[in-house]
Amino acid sequence: LRAKPWSKQIEIAEALQRYPYRVMVMASHAVGKTWTAGWLTNWWYDTRDPGVCITTAPTYEQVKDLTWREIRLQRGIRGGFSGPKVPELWSAPDHWAKGITSATGEGFQGKHDLDLMFVLDEAIGVPAFVYEVLGSMFAPTGKHAILAIGNPTDTTSAAYAEAKSGKWTVIQMEARDHPNIAAELAGLPPPCPAAIRLSQLEEMLR
Repeated sequence: LRAKPWSKQIEIAEALQRYPYRVMVMASHAVGKTWTAGWLTNWWYDTRDPGVCITTAPTYEQVKDLTWREIRLQRGIRGGFSGPKVPELWSAPDHWAKGITSATGEGFQGKHDLDLMFVLDEAIGVPAFVYEVLGSMFAPTGKHAILAIGNPTDTTSAAYAEAKSGKWTVIQMEARDHPNIAAELAGLPPPCPAAIRLSQLEEMLR
């Protein structure tokens, strides 16, 4: 993929590979949370055959236009998609990745005997019953993993309750930790021009 993750993205990837294999990420704006969701979906699909990855977000537009747009951009000529705009990678009945909406519980049933990962983008808006369904399917054996990532904007959300449950590794992606901030403070160009910038952070702080 020729991906160049920054330190927090590496921390998230490493945490997914150790117990409890559930990672809840509380992210600032424009720090690469959707890039991370796309990157780790690609990673799971490319390194586990047979294996399944199911991604979700509160709306189908978020699934298709955010997470899966990032997956497509990262894969480039590697391809593997089942259609030009379909949020699905597929090579065999036991090797695929697919994006679905979290509006209903349908579609979350995977093959429990396969390596199985769930990616929840915009996780603050994912309803509580989705976390309950995933909890009933999940086994912390190393064959399953869950990544939930989003902006922590609602303390009454199911994601906040999950983060406090002790079942997850909780990681914060703070704007001030992003490599763009350190670079611009040192008078250097930002390594990720599309991500958070020093002027944005200063405005947010004001």
